[in-house]
Amino acid sequence: MEQAEKMEYSNHIKYGMACTRSSGISKKPKQKQHGSGTGSSRKKWGSRDLCKREYENSEYVAASRLSGRGGYNDRGLAERHIHEPFPDEPYGRNAEGHYRPDVLAPRVYLTVPFCASNKKADVVSYYEGTSGAATLVTGVAAYLMSTFQGLDATTLRTALTTYGDRIHGYDNLAPRVNVAKAKNAIELGQITNPPQEALRSLRIGHTPIALHSHNGFRCQRTSIGRFDGV
Repeated sequence: MEQAEKMEYSNHIKYGMACTRSSGISKKPKQKQHGSGTGSSRKKWGSRDLCKREYENSEYVAASRLSGRGGYNDRGLAERHIHEPFPDEPYGRNAEGHYRPDVLAPRVYLTVPFCASNKKADVVSYYEGTSGAATLVTGVAAYLMSTFQGLDATTLRTALTTYGDRIHGYDNLAPRVNVAKAKNAIELGQITNPPQEALRSLRIGHTPIALHSHNGFRCQRTSIGRFDGV
């Protein structure tokens, strides 16, 4: 593999890796992955053999489940008081009865170290979307799991959701990820995992009525106001 190609592919890896664990976040021991668990990343970023070689020396695998991550507009700045909700960002209860998203991460002004249309050295592009937000959370998960060797998925999820920052005046209850606060809470042993709750089953008897249910999936739109849907 050419050196330039390997460097570019490694840059992709730094921005996160999606895989198939439904728990949202998982840790795997150092072993050969043989292309398994790479999900959409393998299809988008390289061949099976290329992914296999890149992941052979990987110790930590952070799974990214897009339905659990939402995005917000950080305006490209770190000052949290100027962050704002992203228009059209869905939130609410999904078909399985879970409230989503669990956490929020920046979804606009994401820089990537390459230009898709004109690849040159020292060139960056900007990317936006919830898939970008998910890769940022994936990177956070990988960092914390590599820092705290005994960290499990449930404790990590609790840390990120409990020690995050809400957006003031936003109906979406999911917090913005705050890595410093989550890391400090884990170090001090302040994480208490909540008990698992049984989910109430949902039954849709009449589709047109169910579409306007108050417990349905809510979506904020700046152009037409807020509406309720599935």
